[in-house]
Amino acid sequence: MANDVVLSAALRSNLLSLQSTQKGIDSAQFKLSTGKKVNSALDNPQSFFASQALTNRAADLTKLLDGIGQSIQVIKAADNGVTALTSLVNSAQAIATSAQDAVTNGSGAKIVGTTALGSAALAGFTNNDTFDITAIDANGNKNRQTITLNTGETGNSLVAKINAAFSASSGQITASLDSSGFLNISAASGSSFRIDNFKAAAGTMTAQATASTFVGNLGLANYFRSSGEENAGAATQFQGATILAGSTITSGVLTSGGIATGATKISALNGFNITAATNTFSIAFDNAAPTTGIDLFTGNMTIQGLVDKINTTAAYTGKLTASFDSTTGKLSLNITDATIKSVSIGQGNTTIGAQAWGFGTGRADGSTADNVTETFAVPSTAAVTNATLSSLQTQYNNIRTQIDQLVTNGDTSYRGTNLLNGNSLVTNFNELRTSKLTTSGVTFNASGLGLAAANFSTATSISANLTQITGALTSLRNFGSALAGDLSTIQTRQDFTSSVINTLTTGSDLLVNADQNEEGAKLLALQTRQSLGVTALSLASQSQQSILRLFG
Repeated sequence: MANDVVLSAALRSNLLSLQSTQKGIDSAQFKLSTGKKVNSALDNPQSFFASQALTNRAADLTKLLDGIGQSIQVIKAADNGVTALTSLVNSAQAIATSAQDAVTNGSGAKIVGTTALGSAALAGFTNNDTFDITAIDANGNKNRQTITLNTGETGNSLVAKINAAFSASSGQITASLDSSGFLNISAASGSSFRIDNFKAAAGTMTAQATASTFVGNLGLANYFRSSGEENAGAATQFQGATILAGSTITSGVLTSGGIATGATKISALNGFNITAATNTFSIAFDNAAPTTGIDLFTGNMTIQGLVDKINTTAAYTGKLTASFDSTTGKLSLNITDATIKSVSIGQGNTTIGAQAWGFGTGRADGSTADNVTETFAVPSTAAVTNATLSSLQTQYNNIRTQIDQLVTNGDTSYRGTNLLNGNSLVTNFNELRTSKLTTSGVTFNASGLGLAAANFSTATSISANLTQITGALTSLRNFGSALAGDLSTIQTRQDFTSSVINTLTTGSDLLVNADQNEEGAKLLALQTRQSLGVTALSLASQSQQSILRLFG
């Protein structure tokens, strides 16, 4: 164009060089300001997209790393719960052990005579008459020994015979004369005993009056059946009381053809012959006469019906409760009043069968010839023991409640995940979720740990509770070990994932980050080149300046 400025070739060359240098300076300054040599796909597509892929994976793994950290907290919360549960179960174990000690170390059953004996001959029996003493240990094992009475028998010789009989058979029974000459017969700790089956030398049952005379002479009358408890016209006999160390009286199996159910009619039970409304079942306390008889005839009474009737009869309320175990077929009467010293089980009418119920040890000779009342006398220390066991049982059940609350109320959960209440935890280790670890949860409430409600009525039931506790502790320890293993694995993967993220980030940076030293050197060189270019441009324009001086 006519108005264009005409530049010489030298000026145009220098100008282009300066423009190129300025672009270099701008680029170097941008790289230094961003810290990256590749800021977009236009700079270097291959490096840009490779770096972007590495950065994206590092970001995905960073998100997983947060999840891994939360998984660790879930497991730690569960581990804290296991620690607390273990402490509670250990407390329950201590309580059950105390209950076991109370039963095992408590005084055994004991009877004390009220008549002074010694070297004088005893009266009220004939030569070679016998009676039985049956010892029952805390587990229900029985040991029956027959004591033979001879002419001239004295209190001292009777004591020696009883001790000799049981000395050779574990020695559960000990007899002695105290300083006043009174006969003392006692069982070992946790054991009980029964005295019965008084027989004449001819093998027939001695008349009631004669037997009562003999035991009366021993001063043991209060521990034996009075004459009013025998049915008129029945075969004469003498039957003693049963003295229990525990507070639960359990019958025998109530059918001959198998286990009974609660719906079984009592008239169908082994040895029963319910024919009239006078066929009754009654319970008395502390040697009092029975005041309430439960009709077994009207309405075809069932076992469960009898249980319900006992539990709703006002005369028995607060003193004992009845229950029936359909697995064993046995009826149990549990004394709930710690002040009760004895319980008598009676039944009306001889046709029912004397030992059909099977409470206690039964008649030693197995006879069911007539109808009797069985009396169960609680040892003098049993009231204290029962109160102690009742308190310990309450404490044990309170701990079961605390276990349930700890687990089911969410106390052991973390952000809604409770490994101790059936929840499971999945921890993912890669962005594709193909690498993972599943921590399976458990249900560790009282039932889940196998801890049934306490039953501290017998040594056997307490032992069952202790067995359950051992199993619960084993379960807790095994799960705690499993948690520790999973926690170790997750922490290892957490460290590995952190290392991978660092590797990916470093690799991405190597592709796009600028070398600050290199870019700084380039900028300095470009600035120097720019300065030189300006000088060169100035030299190239000097010829035109010379022409300008011609007009000066």
